[in-house]
Amino acid sequence: MKSFGLVFFALWVTLGARAQGLEPVSAIIETNSVRAMLYSNGRLFWQGDKGLFDVSYDTLFGVETSPIQAAGLWIGGVDEVGNLKGAYQLYDEDGKSDFQPGLIQPYYMEERINKDFNKIWRVSWKDIATHQQDYWDNQIIDNPLPSIYSWPGSGNPHSEEYNGFPTPDTPLGLAPFEDKNGDGIYDPDQGDYPSPERRFCYTIPTPDEMLWFAFNDEKVNRSTNTDLIQIEVHCLAYAYHCEEEELLDNTLILDYKVINKAIEPLDSIYVGMFVDFSIGCPEDDYLGTIPEHGAIYAYNSDNTDGPCSQGTSARHNYFASCSMLGRMLVTDHIRNQGIDTVLFQYFESSMPLYLDGEAPSVGQSFPRTSLEFYRYLTGSWRDGSPLHFGQDGFLTEGPAPFPFIYPGHPSRSWEWNEASAGSSPGKRRAIASAGHFRLNPDKINTFTVAFTAKQCYSCYPGGGAYRFNDFFYELDEIQHWKEDCTVSRIPCRRYAPIPPPEPEKKAPEIRVMPNPAHSQTCIFFYNAEAYWYRIYNAKGQLLHEIDHPAQAHILSVERWQHGLYYLQAGIGGEVLTEKFLVY
Repeated sequence: MKSFGLVFFALWVTLGARAQGLEPVSAIIETNSVRAMLYSNGRLFWQGDKGLFDVSYDTLFGVETSPIQAAGLWIGGVDEVGNLKGAYQLYDEDGKSDFQPGLIQPYYMEERINKDFNKIWRVSWKDIATHQQDYWDNQIIDNPLPSIYSWPGSGNPHSEEYNGFPTPDTPLGLAPFEDKNGDGIYDPDQGDYPSPERRFCYTIPTPDEMLWFAFNDEKVNRSTNTDLIQIEVHCLAYAYHCEEEELLDNTLILDYKVINKAIEPLDSIYVGMFVDFSIGCPEDDYLGTIPEHGAIYAYNSDNTDGPCSQGTSARHNYFASCSMLGRMLVTDHIRNQGIDTVLFQYFESSMPLYLDGEAPSVGQSFPRTSLEFYRYLTGSWRDGSPLHFGQDGFLTEGPAPFPFIYPGHPSRSWEWNEASAGSSPGKRRAIASAGHFRLNPDKINTFTVAFTAKQCYSCYPGGGAYRFNDFFYELDEIQHWKEDCTVSRIPCRRYAPIPPPEPEKKAPEIRVMPNPAHSQTCIFFYNAEAYWYRIYNAKGQLLHEIDHPAQAHILSVERWQHGLYYLQAGIGGEVLTEKFLVY
């Protein structure tokens, strides 16, 4: 029997050395059950000949499984005079890519790209917890950690020392952080530490690991025939290790921030995630969507994974998914006109993508021009015709256009899914997108996506609904957790990495001052409540007693004989004795 798996997108990466050029650096994250590859130019998983998004189920057999082979950002929009612009992440073949690492610098600077930011920064929950504990101790950092002090938060005064270059102090922000004093400057000496932005949660669960990098499309050697859109993208990738919550433990989350670095507004912008699935042997896969979650997923078409091409052995099957967790800010206004309504939306359309030789027709084939890429982002086929409900979605006549391909439950023959449509199983790729919105120069939009992979026994059209339903329920829980984590039922939450250390408990103490005393003295009780006290002379005779005394008590000894006295008190569960003289 085969099994399925689910995949969301989210990532972490290793810290790279300072780069001198723009060849992207890479890193692997494996803080939970996911082991995935990231690149500083925004490419996800694809290593040139295979993908790396492994959920570790086959390691006992020495087999590396990647239910998602590749993924990346697609974005397209229109400038003020109607020119179509865009950038579309694919496989970076022959060294060509629409994106490159680094920040876009102001126009007055000689270098257009800040190459220092061809780097991936990494920080762990353990480092954050250690840093917080160090600061809480005495409000001074005694043992600075490089991962904390090199974090590229805005205006980091320690960046020159730890990164070898200064961090720009930009009002648009860089790597997100918890700003303890609210001054907008990332300074670990003031107790600041890396943290996801507070987009939906009042208190942010601290991930087990976070990686941050920035990339842009200010690039001539592009993989698609599109005009520069001139955007800068910041990406925070993170994951949680949750033994009690399997799906979240198999999830990689990415927070994206898109910034318009052009000198003119961009209109009618759509943003999407390109995903290349590979559920075990990819030749027998199906594609599905969950409209209410803005999710696309892939699964096996039958109970046997394979046969695999080129002699590749069959592997465990997975249920793989890409989903938007944090809703994007979009509008319903017409281009170049005032905004009517502001909306928050998940992915609002999904389209299958076929490479050459895979498409059922020319109108459904892979895009080649800027217009064709943009059409797929907006939920249309390559030839501009809309997606229609039914069959393979490519209908010259039929019901009204529909935004999501194959939204039906895979086990229900009466709903629209690949099995009921009579589709031939095969390799599956897709684009999930949302829009449209407008960005003025130096303005931003943000959204969150996730990849998840999970083994899913019986997750095929004839295997019944139970396993699919179980996965869909877990997906709903993760989305609920992301948007309202304060009331989520998911147990894997870390709000304060380590609580502030409790003050050291001191032993109860009593003191008599002044000692020796002449006319009066004071009795002080420290570190615990006093229940009673008694005073005896040198012969052991009781002279004075008080129950439930105040913490500081004045005692008149003006008429007492000169000599030695004994103060005995019950304090904090102990009986203590103190000597004093009267002269």
